[in-house]
Amino acid sequence: MHKLRENAEKELKAIEEKGLTSSNLDNAYKLVEIMKGVDKIEMMQDGGGYSRDNYDNGNSYRRGRNQRTGEYMHRPSHYSRLSGDDTDMDEYRSRKMEYSNSRDDGTKNRMLDALEDFMSGVHGMMKQMFKDADCREEREIIQNWARKIAEM
Repeated sequence: MHKLRENAEKELKAIEEKGLTSSNLDNAYKLVEIMKGVDKIEMMQDGGGYSRDNYDNGNSYRRGRNQRTGEYMHRPSHYSRLSGDDTDMDEYRSRKMEYSNSRDDGTKNRMLDALEDFMSGVHGMMKQMFKDADCREEREIIQNWARKIAEM
């Protein structure tokens, strides 16, 4: 299974580098579905949790716009909070500490950019978890927490 997912990733990366077109759209969709299927099988084999191997190596579906440049970019580890990769949170904490010590506009902007990246990751993670949910109750739990966040 690992080799199948690896091959699908390589093919999808090639499509990504060439650019998504109407002629390769169907293949891209099928490759994503293969990767999701392999992930789901591995999840079931691992006792129900997402395999760290698949979401901890930067080959996930997390994408977003850079807040400063507006450029569309691939961001590592969509499930970063689940996999133990707290890069965005660490960056935010570091930038917050810098801002707390200096209180100048430059460090404030860097801190706000880091917070934006972190919150984008949280949103993306919740969105992907909702999309990957296998039952109504799972989706309801995610929606309840999203409501609690919205009510803050």
